[in-house]
Amino acid sequence: MLHHQVSTRGAITVLVYMLLQGCTDTTVQYYGPITLPIDERNELHISTYPADFPDQEAHIPFLYRRLRTPDQVYFQVFVREKGKEAGHNPNIESIEIRSFSYQFPSQEPTKLISDCDDNFWMQDQPNCNPSGSEPIPFNEHWYLQVQIDMTVNGVDYRFDERIDANTRRSFRPLILWALQ
Repeated sequence: MLHHQVSTRGAITVLVYMLLQGCTDTTVQYYGPITLPIDERNELHISTYPADFPDQEAHIPFLYRRLRTPDQVYFQVFVREKGKEAGHNPNIESIEIRSFSYQFPSQEPTKLISDCDDNFWMQDQPNCNPSGSEPIPFNEHWYLQVQIDMTVNGVDYRFDERIDANTRRSFRPLILWALQ
């Protein structure tokens, strides 16, 4: 019984300490994501991820740290098994992404992929865009259009979709941030 009281008190003490100590406020900026049905077994998932690690915007030692990802993102395109977040897609017999581009309103499209035979592509990786490409500017008041032209298992697909800007905020105890 004494051991149970000690562990309960210890757990409560740690919880109170974590609640009283400082916090990290992190803002992640991104466009999308969007998921579009291709056929009964596959779906197209287009998302973005930050172009770099978060920058520190404010800091009060031991009390508060505010971080924000840069105002640039990279694209990610994934033809995945319907309902699955990650992993190999056993339903792909053949795939060709002829083109993938994005454009901001009133601007010309920027092509990122040409003739890619992978079902997963990340913008900052050399496959399917050997000349590389610059990160996409982010503005929380913007949206962009994405166009993709591809063939999956012998069937042609074309999508032209709007992707809105989003931000996600999270708060964590500073101790957890320091332990990373």
